[in-house]
Amino acid sequence: MKSKPQDIGAVMADGRRILRPEWTQWRHEDTGQGRGEKPPETDYAYNCSETGIALPKPDLESLGRKTFAECAENRMSIRKYSKAALTRDELSFLLWETAKIKQQRNEWSRRPIPSAGGRHCLKTYIYIDRVEGIPQGIYVYLPDEHELRLVSDEDGQKDKLCKALYDQDFDSAVIFLWSAVPRIMEYRYSSVAHKMIAMEAGHICQNLHLAAEAIECGCCAISAYYQADVDELVRVDGEEEFVIYAATIGKKRE
Repeated sequence: MKSKPQDIGAVMADGRRILRPEWTQWRHEDTGQGRGEKPPETDYAYNCSETGIALPKPDLESLGRKTFAECAENRMSIRKYSKAALTRDELSFLLWETAKIKQQRNEWSRRPIPSAGGRHCLKTYIYIDRVEGIPQGIYVYLPDEHELRLVSDEDGQKDKLCKALYDQDFDSAVIFLWSAVPRIMEYRYSSVAHKMIAMEAGHICQNLHLAAEAIECGCCAISAYYQADVDELVRVDGEEEFVIYAATIGKKRE
């Protein structure tokens, strides 16, 4: 679904304003947090099945044994993958190193990536095509339980997702789709929140790139897609929650 034409100059100006918010207009006492309101929670499981697929805690002694320097030096966008499937342990490792909740309190959590105020306003969806022991479909990741919940396994889903991504699925084994829930960041940062949302998306995708390299997988970040189509596939409303970034994952070719 293509959106209606917009004034490109106005869109670009709005984008620049988002990237340089005026902090003098931000007042803590005018935020939800400053007013003492209850912090908004991320409902990870509202659009999925009630039954979860538990993921094993990754064995960090056997997975990801490359040094950070090796991962950083060798990281590159890879768009051609082998037909091999990822193991469940490898998928678990990728999710663990990008989104697992390590510590939780009422208003913040600690995870593998930085997030302004510890708010963590992103959710992780994945399309699984080739992972050992897990059926094909779109899943949402629950970072507190470290498990997957099925969102959809409809026929033709892979083709629809490929088209929604401008044919950039590259026959990958897994596609990560991150959604943003703006109210979680707006609760603390109101008018300056949206730059931080974009920064958080960059943090999580870079962690995925490095984690993929650590287990000899390829990764390619994707920012171009049909917004409404991707939102529909992961069953979000496109306003209070919407896809903000994507990345393909697959085993490297020999």
